[in-house]
Amino acid sequence: MDNFKKIYLIAMDVFHSSTSDRLMYGLLILALLFIATANVPFANQRFMEFQDPLVSAKQLGFSGINIFLLLISIFVSLGTLQSFLNKDRLILILSKPVRRWQLFSGIISGLFFIVLINLIVMTLGLWLIIFMHTREPNLNIFLGMGIMFVVAAIYISFVCFFYTFFPNALSGILAFIMAVAGFSSTNITNLIEGAFSGLFLKGAKLGILILPKINALWAIYLRTTQTLYVETDYSSIHILFHTMALLLCVNLISILRFSLKKE
Repeated sequence: MDNFKKIYLIAMDVFHSSTSDRLMYGLLILALLFIATANVPFANQRFMEFQDPLVSAKQLGFSGINIFLLLISIFVSLGTLQSFLNKDRLILILSKPVRRWQLFSGIISGLFFIVLINLIVMTLGLWLIIFMHTREPNLNIFLGMGIMFVVAAIYISFVCFFYTFFPNALSGILAFIMAVAGFSSTNITNLIEGAFSGLFLKGAKLGILILPKINALWAIYLRTTQTLYVETDYSSIHILFHTMALLLCVNLISILRFSLKKE
């Protein structure tokens, strides 16, 4: 119980530190401005006139949430890691009765909480815009928040994972590359199946398991929010199970690697 209390206190310290992060506020404001374009389908009936303005508004809003969730997750995670794990502050923190694994677990937990708050604000902004035009609750907008939080957790986890190897901006770049690969995981799978065979194909498919299925999660998100029906190669349960297993493995490796460091 004492271990969880220390992790919680570190997570809250991370969260409170983020309240002075100007970059995060800047990205959040830009996100809300982008989400505000959801007004356009209602104001201009010629905009994407082939579909319901409500659907067009959701698509614009969700696109903004997805883009800025990626940016906020990577930049805030990188900034927080550099702030909490710089040599001077790390020595000070570890001089207290806090173990390295508790510190890293607390940082990850705090980052999850920060991004969750940002996600709630962005989703609430989109909901208010749609409510003003439709005068209907449209609560299905909030149903997909769980999926988007899982996507954000993927971004954060990979930043933290790569930071244990490359404690600099390179970790953010590599996490971004993994995110792009996750959006293209289906295309990468098809490319590998066409290029390899036999043992090489089996090995390549095994390697694909480390790729997050962000495109499939995005499809589940669109279906859940009744925005667009998109087919996926696997069932929703399979995709969510793979994602949770990937998150667990990535974070455990990150925490273990950081715990074993001696500097």
